[in-house]
Amino acid sequence: MSALVVLISTSSFAYEVKRDAEGDAVAWKRNIQFVVNSTLADELSEPLAVQAIQSAVEIMGGAAPAVKISVTSGATGKPGYDPSQALNQNDIIALDDWPYTDSVLAKTILTLNAKTNEIVDTDIAFNTEQFNFRVLDPAAIQKSGNPVHDIQNTVTHEVGHALGLMHNSSDPAAVMYPSSPAFETSKRQLGRDEKDGLASVYTAPLAAEPSIEANTETPAQS
Repeated sequence: MSALVVLISTSSFAYEVKRDAEGDAVAWKRNIQFVVNSTLADELSEPLAVQAIQSAVEIMGGAAPAVKISVTSGATGKPGYDPSQALNQNDIIALDDWPYTDSVLAKTILTLNAKTNEIVDTDIAFNTEQFNFRVLDPAAIQKSGNPVHDIQNTVTHEVGHALGLMHNSSDPAAVMYPSSPAFETSKRQLGRDEKDGLASVYTAPLAAEPSIEANTETPAQS
């Protein structure tokens, strides 16, 4: 049986991490494998989509060496945790019928154990109903025409949520800043803030138990 947990954040530092009502940070105990929908590149109309996602995952994973993060391609399901299934995947998908707030570029759904604070499942969804996503060349970006959002820039932020980081509203240059303008690529790389945040969380493993769901989102800049 799962117990209800309320997630709060603290702001002793610029970075913020997910914490329970008692102030304990939530984190992964085991290795993480993301499953990218096998049709995602076609859905985003971007043949380099999977490579961009892999790059984002590698960068974030390098700052959290306590867990090994990998990416594979395959069949995916709906976002969220299904307690009736013995094994839930960590899916990365596109949704052209967006059920969340329209201004949200992408959404990360976390499932965690209320007793042990272990993250046990996560899914990342692109909002393809309202936004266009591509792999942009930082050296040749033309900020004209239809707004486009960089896939790696977006996924780096979302994997931050998947690892337990929350928004940092104090620094517009931070990867975990809560908004992202079209054509931005500067947040593909981590700053000291995100590195310190991940280092503060991934110092000790947590135990595993049944799970419940919690949500985070990434609004686009208006």
